[in-house]
Amino acid sequence: MTSSKADTSGSARFASMPEVDWLTGLASRGAFARQVSQADRDQDPFALAVVAVEGFDEINRQVSHEAGDDLLRTIGQALAQLTSVNTLAARLEGTKFGLIGLHVSDEEAQRWARPAAAAAKTAISDWTFDQIDFAADCPVEPQIAVGVATGSSSRVWANASTALDVAASAGPGQLVQYQAEDPRFAALHRVAERASEVSKALDSNGLVSLAHPIDLATGEDPDWTWLRL
Repeated sequence: MTSSKADTSGSARFASMPEVDWLTGLASRGAFARQVSQADRDQDPFALAVVAVEGFDEINRQVSHEAGDDLLRTIGQALAQLTSVNTLAARLEGTKFGLIGLHVSDEEAQRWARPAAAAAKTAISDWTFDQIDFAADCPVEPQIAVGVATGSSSRVWANASTALDVAASAGPGQLVQYQAEDPRFAALHRVAERASEVSKALDSNGLVSLAHPIDLATGEDPDWTWLRL
């Protein structure tokens, strides 16, 4: 892996982060990133899963911020039960959690990730039950989405995040594994490549725009890339 000034800055930032997430007791994003970087350096095959809680803003709005924090703690406690010598669980940011499992092959990845999805769903069910009072049901039923990827470089994290986007758009409770040949991922890569080309053109004055930065916009035709300027 080639280092750069940006990589050095990122490494310094992660190094300054605490080892433990203050809310859930899981590993912090910084500790998780260091584990991914170590696996990258060692070229160890690993699997990475990103678990996201969907509709969390509604939890804060309709129930309370305290209840939302309690949900994250409950999920954190459930995922902590999956940690082992070869598996690390962390809270990555907000409502996203991550797991990295060393020496997990592509064929084993979904089987390895399913217990995390099941643990998160059970934790959410327990939390939802605790919100029910004698007058009404809990007004919010949180869902999860899980993206999984494998490999032996830090690119695995980005691929798992891409798989998470596909899982979230596929419907509630989906677990999706990244596969480069899958048309869904190929379409996303085409969009990212086109956006990168336009951004480079803007930076080099090869394309004139009155507004920066540009944003991707959703279009119905996967062969077209829509940009919001």
